[in-house]
Amino acid sequence: GVRHLWEGSTDEGAMPLDSTTNMNDTPNLHLPRNTLTANTRYTMRLTAELRGNAAALVYSSVTFSVRQQALVVRIAGGDVRTGEGEPVVLNASFSYDPDEETGAGMMFSWTCARTDAAAPASDCVDISGAPLLAAALAAPVLNLTLPGTAAGAEFTLACRVAKAERWAEANTTVVIVTGSLPVPVIAPVAQKHPANKKLTLSAEVRTASPQALALMWTAAATDSEGRPADELDLAAAATSPQSLSHLVVRPGGLTVGRSYLFNLSATDARGTAWTTVKVVVNEPPRNGRMSISPAEGIAGNTTFSLVTSAWVASGVAALMRRAERLAWRGERNGGPDEASGATGLAWRAEWRP
Repeated sequence: GVRHLWEGSTDEGAMPLDSTTNMNDTPNLHLPRNTLTANTRYTMRLTAELRGNAAALVYSSVTFSVRQQALVVRIAGGDVRTGEGEPVVLNASFSYDPDEETGAGMMFSWTCARTDAAAPASDCVDISGAPLLAAALAAPVLNLTLPGTAAGAEFTLACRVAKAERWAEANTTVVIVTGSLPVPVIAPVAQKHPANKKLTLSAEVRTASPQALALMWTAAATDSEGRPADELDLAAAATSPQSLSHLVVRPGGLTVGRSYLFNLSATDARGTAWTTVKVVVNEPPRNGRMSISPAEGIAGNTTFSLVTSAWVASGVAALMRRAERLAWRGERNGGPDEASGATGLAWRAEWRP
C-alpha cells in the first residue's frame, strides 16, 4: 500500500496538520472553514511512500492564497412601485457575512438619488419637502414616505454594509405615483433555500378596493450580476395558482445554486403596484466521509460507532456536521447467510437540510 503525509506551511513558517481534523494521512487533505487566515499564502506538500520501500517516494505540492468573501447585501421591501403618501419600508437586516468573521459587527449606511427624468436639482426629499437622508442613517431598516408627481417619481436608495475592512453595496428602486395604490408586502425569506424542499412565499396586500384586487406572481432566474435572465415557468414549478397571496413552489422546482427574483404585482381599481423578493437556492454538501468501527459484530451485542467528517457546503453554512442534520439508515446488503445466520448491513449518511 501507499502511505500519505501532508505537511503545510505559510510564508511565516510551518503550519500544524493532524490526522483527526485535517486527515493529513489520507490522499485528501481537509482544511475546515475558519482554520485559514485571510490574506495569507499557503503551501501544502504531499509525500507518498510505498510501504516497505522507504526509497520509493514522490512529492507534490500546491500553493494558494486565501481571501475573504464579499459581504452579501440583501434589501427586503424593494424594488417597489407604490402610491404617494404610502409608507415604504426597506429592510437590509437580512444582509450577511459568508465568512462569519468574528470580532466585528455589521455597519449600515444609506444614500439616496432621485433618478426619474423630472427629478429636481435638489437632493432627495420626503413628502414634507425635508431632506430624505439629512445624515447617513446607520440603521438597517428605513421607514420612508416619498412624494409622487403626475409623471411619477423614481428614487434609487443604496445600502452600504461594512464590516472591518470589507464593504459591499446594493441598490433598490422605489417608484412613487400620484394617488393611492395597493401595497403588496412579501414576508422575508431565509438566506438560503434547499432545492429539495418546497418554497412558500406569503404576502399581504393593503388596498382601498379589495373587491377589485387581482394578484399575479412571476419569477426569473438571475444572471451573475443579479439581473433577471431566464423566466421561470411557474405554471410548471408551482403547486399553487399564481393569483393567490401565497405561492408554493414544489421541491425540485428551482435549480441548485441559482438565485431567483419573485415578483408580486397587485392591481385594484386605482392601478398596479409590485414588489420583489430574492431567493437563493443552496447547494448540497459534498466531499463527505464516513467510517464505522468495528466493521463486523454480533447482532444484539456489538455497539457500532459511525463517524462522519469533511462535509462541506457553499454559503453561510460552509461546514455542517451537527448530529441533528444527519440521518443514518441501515440497508440490508443481500440476504442472511444460511450457514451462519449473519446479515450484512450497508450504512449510509443521508443529509437532511
